Amino acid sequence: MNYDQNSLVEQLQQDGVAFGSDNLNNWALEESLFHSLDQIHEMDLPEIGVVVLEGTSDSAATLRDLAQDMNLATGIDTVVVRTPNSVAVVSDTLDRAEIETAQRALMAEPDYATGLHAFAESVTSFNIPWLAVSVVVALAIVVVLFATAYFSKRR
Repeated sequence: MNYDQNSLVEQLQQDGVAFGSDNLNNWALEESLFHSLDQIHEMDLPEIGVVVLEGTSDSAATLRDLAQDMNLATGIDTVVVRTPNSVAVVSDTLDRAEIETAQRALMAEPDYATGLHAFAESVTSFNIPWLAVSVVVALAIVVVLFATAYFSKRR
């Protein structure tokens, strides 16, 4: 890890966006991330914080650990850590399935602000097809019952 975690925490607490470097290009990116976060806030999602790291070779597990550390240190509900090649998300309210689906939407967008908006859209549109799941489970139970009855009569 080549970034200052205390600085990341301070930045997140200040405005919800943190950068691991002082790259001048971050100013424009920060403005577009602020705009996306404002739009997301209107979607009635929990608070989201974004950490942007450049050129890190950290593993996905290390990035997830960083997201968890930022979540715990700041109290921000959902923390997104974005690098050019990876993303990690930790949330107090989103479940793992929502996070995994939304992470794919986030990574599909090379523009970080657009990806953040895609993340939020994915979370708000995520739903488990409970009817289909129920039908499959019911059919499996029926098959097991018939198979049990069939094989028990053959003995």
